[in-house]
Amino acid sequence: MGKSQAKIDEFAFILLAGLLFIIILTVAWTSLPKPFVEVEPEFISLIVARGSSSRAVIYLNGSANNVTLKARGDIANWVRFSKNNFTLAGEIEVSVIFSIPSTVEIRTYSGSIEIEFDGEKKSIPVSLDIVEREAETYKTFELGDFSISYYSGKEIIASKSDFEVVRGYFTDFPSTLVFSLEKLYNLKNGLISLIVEQTNSAGNLIVKFNDKVVFNEKVGEGEIKIPIEKSEIKNYNTLKIEAGLPGWKFWMNTVYKIKQLSFEAEYEGMKFKEYTFSLKRDDVGRYKWGRLTFQIKNKTGEGNLVVKLNDREIYNAVPPAPIGGYFGFYLGDVELNTTNKVYFYTEKYSSYELQKVVLTLVFSAY
Repeated sequence: MGKSQAKIDEFAFILLAGLLFIIILTVAWTSLPKPFVEVEPEFISLIVARGSSSRAVIYLNGSANNVTLKARGDIANWVRFSKNNFTLAGEIEVSVIFSIPSTVEIRTYSGSIEIEFDGEKKSIPVSLDIVEREAETYKTFELGDFSISYYSGKEIIASKSDFEVVRGYFTDFPSTLVFSLEKLYNLKNGLISLIVEQTNSAGNLIVKFNDKVVFNEKVGEGEIKIPIEKSEIKNYNTLKIEAGLPGWKFWMNTVYKIKQLSFEAEYEGMKFKEYTFSLKRDDVGRYKWGRLTFQIKNKTGEGNLVVKLNDREIYNAVPPAPIGGYFGFYLGDVELNTTNKVYFYTEKYSSYELQKVVLTLVFSAY
């Protein structure tokens, strides 16, 4: 082998090694884990007396560089963090201290805590109710997650197809359909539907519902609909189809060939939420004001959300918040007892799915 061939082989080896090195680096870089951060809670809501401080905790879990926390909005100048500008590897807690000046106006302030990392950002909405020093005691009731709705719908409970009913002076072949219903509490009414495919119309077609005649006429081909009142429907029901006698034509049989028979139930009702909470007698006399907050996870329809406290309506409107957003309202001048009930429901053809529903009551300290 000549010198020129050796140099070519050496160059090829170096080139191959370089390509292999580039491939290894590319695989290494592309296999590096992407930064991610999980943040809790999704929302911070506090009641703080002006001239005092309050603390909340943020939980961060994941892997990221250059994690920075910033306060935005009305609350920006009142916030400090126990830790900031750090690398995240696993789970940590960060305390958020809200220090409220004694000169601020008494009202609700909003803002957010923004967590920035590796060019990405997550945000936690914050709501602070600033109160007088006197109103330092409060109670929080977590009502949880639930959905409410007002619904209307129809359901085919039982059906039968392609059969005959025959009746003569010496022949009788009826047909029976037996079925059950469990949801009678929100049942509106029922409907029997049948399609006559062929008939000689010698006698009447007779329909019995729970042994009561609900239809008895001579008919031809076509569809028949028979409404059934709610009061006639039971948990277990019998639908019987018969042919009537052919009258003076004693040598004939009345024949009805049925293409389809069905019983349809129509439902209408309300799914509501009721929550009961108790207070001490002393708390009732010291009550100052209250607030209800929640997150709207989902909603359908345009009906109002209605909230009642002890049978008094405290809210009746469509919450002006987007899906996934937080909303809150004050209870107003309500009367509390030692035992109290909160009701949530909505109007027709609407539903609300609520999360993190919290009722906060504020009491005088004296």
